[in-house]
Amino acid sequence: PDLDHADYDSPFYAKKVVFTGVLNSIDRNAAADLVKKLGADIDTSITKRTDFVITGSAPGPAKMQKIEQLNAQGCNIRLVSEEEFIRMCEIN
Repeated sequence: PDLDHADYDSPFYAKKVVFTGVLNSIDRNAAADLVKKLGADIDTSITKRTDFVITGSAPGPAKMQKIEQLNAQGCNIRLVSEEEFIRMCEIN
């Protein structure tokens, strides 16, 4: 992530973000580019370092199970719906 040019006040600043499921209101590549500009690091798999998982429709069951498992072990992976994601990014 380009933290020098990112919005320090963004909730995604210096965070690890994973997308799962189908996004209906924004293309996944556009969503990934958007959060990168806000300072996020995009991952494709869930790890204990994951901060946010953006969930579209039909999220991957293996990813959801991994989130539940890691959170039960004390991680704090936050699930964010597509609608909440859009509000967090202030997309109009």
